[in-house]
Amino acid sequence: MTMQIVICADASSQLGTGHIMRCLTLADALRQQQAQIYFLCRILAGDLISYIQQKGYIVYPLADLQPETAIVQLQQISTIDWLIVDHYSLDQFWETRMRRYVKKIFVIDDLANRLHDCDVLLDQNFYPNATARYQSLVPSHCQLLLGGQFALLRPEFMQQRQKSRLRDGKIRKIFVFFGGSDPTNETLKALEAIRLLQQPQLQVDVVVGNSDPDKQQIQALCHSLPNVNYHCQINYMAELMAEADIAIGAGGSATWERCCVGLPTLTIAVADNQLEMTIELARQGKTLFLGKSEQVTAELILSAMRMLLSAQELVHFLAEEVQKLVDGLGVQRVVQHLISEKLPPPHLTLRLATEADCENLYHWRNDEETRRYAFNSAPLDFATHQRWFSQSLNNPQRILLIGEDNQQAVGVLRYDLLNDEAVVSIYLVPQQRGRGYAAELLKRGNMWLREKRLGIKQVTAEVLEKNQVSVHIFKKAGFTPYFSTLVATL
Repeated sequence: MTMQIVICADASSQLGTGHIMRCLTLADALRQQQAQIYFLCRILAGDLISYIQQKGYIVYPLADLQPETAIVQLQQISTIDWLIVDHYSLDQFWETRMRRYVKKIFVIDDLANRLHDCDVLLDQNFYPNATARYQSLVPSHCQLLLGGQFALLRPEFMQQRQKSRLRDGKIRKIFVFFGGSDPTNETLKALEAIRLLQQPQLQVDVVVGNSDPDKQQIQALCHSLPNVNYHCQINYMAELMAEADIAIGAGGSATWERCCVGLPTLTIAVADNQLEMTIELARQGKTLFLGKSEQVTAELILSAMRMLLSAQELVHFLAEEVQKLVDGLGVQRVVQHLISEKLPPPHLTLRLATEADCENLYHWRNDEETRRYAFNSAPLDFATHQRWFSQSLNNPQRILLIGEDNQQAVGVLRYDLLNDEAVVSIYLVPQQRGRGYAAELLKRGNMWLREKRLGIKQVTAEVLEKNQVSVHIFKKAGFTPYFSTLVATL
């Protein structure tokens, strides 16, 4: 049965386009899983309703955000599996009113400033106290998806990351983008700074959206400056970011796009909700923060650019640092949470690892995402891995299992045995993430252990506290929390 999903989000000249754009990214990924997607959007100046429709989605226009208005539209859709809400003006009151018309509610938030009635909440932003921010704002059963690992980026950013060059710190090309509408008109400030810089050998790419009310003025100014290219409502943003050496931009969702491709940025906060996160990123050496838009002048941007032109090592450092925050796989992780209950169980088989698997396991284990949540996150050299692998195959107290779907490897289980207990660890083949394999692999592994090792009565798993995705997967596989350990009884 096709999953039915409704997304409630708005765009306008004043609100910007970020909420709709990230929801479209999620919608595209869900559509690839055969889900049927509908949008609820208010009719506003500068909305993206036509754009959403051009992408093949049904839009139910709203005159206002009153619950009754939305309910009338929801009643036209039979059996709504998920309602996705990405809207700063909606809270627990509105969400609770929708409960009887939908099975589950998924909230996307950045502010942590109001109560929610939801089953899953996503905040993709960077905060040192991310979990504590929502502790008293969501129900106890709500799953929290927090941080850049869940950033909703289009696939092209991951593709550009995989083939991105190593930046040497020299500045040859500048990328300018302040969102789809740029309500505070920062693009013109940046262009004035570039004009004053008087470095005609530098190439500049300026991107605006169709919702930008000043786009004609920006286009004229771009054409009057040497080596400045104007782009409007494009679908090759990731390519331009990957080619640039520095960016001048806002502190919104484009932050994660720039991080994914390793692009150092002079950041300006164009809205209050961007301030806290951007300050924290600057404090940790991930961006250069120029201030709030009303405090930033063309002269300040000019001064910062002059500084970077003579600070090659700093630019190189920033490029390396920002890429550590986001890997581009966030949308896959979010989709896994939304569709996992609807996916048919994968046709998994398990086999014992052999010497022939040594090199594959080396590459899978050394994958950046796999290491991120390992207790030992350092990369291994091949000789060390080879010794470990050989010892593991010859160790009667260790079991290495390869999970396969139609003879295609999908993941690795390791069981370390001690008396009547086993400790399990798991990782997936990088290309197989986000397809619902992990929990099923754990279930099949425990069944294998129950049949092949009769003396084992309990399986435990230790998970890093920050790895809430793994906690959810282990719970789904039948494990229950025991302090910081998850336990399954055989």
